[in-house]
Amino acid sequence: MFVIYGNPKDYPGKFVVRQRWCYTGFDTVAVVPKAVCNTLDEARNSIPIGFVNIGREKEDDPVIHEVWCTAKVAKLLKEKRKHKE
Repeated sequence: MFVIYGNPKDYPGKFVVRQRWCYTGFDTVAVVPKAVCNTLDEARNSIPIGFVNIGREKEDDPVIHEVWCTAKVAKLLKEKRKHKE
């Protein structure tokens, strides 16, 4: 998955795209950003084809602007959110 961060501490005033890998038991984020952008549109355009925007969770860190994942994962997360409500 890819996460777009807005105005993070390490890149103030920018939108930063980082790849994130989530596995059972641990979660890791790429140290080197995929992109550092001036606008949200630029950041979105850096996301690979085939990924969809699933927004963000209420509990996410405020700097997380959007989360992008494959359509298959998005469908699974949508079902999980539905059962959570």
